[in-house]
Amino acid sequence: MDLAKAMASITNDYTRAMELLDEDWFKRAYELATTFFQLLGNYGIYVFIHSEWMKHFDDKDKQGIGIEFLLYVAYINQDDLSISLLLDVKNKLQANMNAQLLFEQLAYQQRHLLL
Repeated sequence: MDLAKAMASITNDYTRAMELLDEDWFKRAYELATTFFQLLGNYGIYVFIHSEWMKHFDDKDKQGIGIEFLLYVAYINQDDLSISLLLDVKNKLQANMNAQLLFEQLAYQQRHLLL
């Protein structure tokens, strides 16, 4: 199961990972991360960020989990460009930059690098 593998990017504690797998929030978070990644390069991502992503990832800790899931999805898709951009977003998020702006910039950068 991809979610179980993705959980390895969140915690190395097997017991904690199994507990998290039972939580609907984490299942939804992984679904949102895969959708986010699929929408990169599409104008619909901006609506998605505002209407779904930011509502689910509504605090700094949750946003960090979202980044980890996005990194995992980029890794399994072997997308080095996205990994590089996501690591930059992760660093800026840890420096307390505005999360919504960071995710919108990620979408913008990805779109313009694909053109």
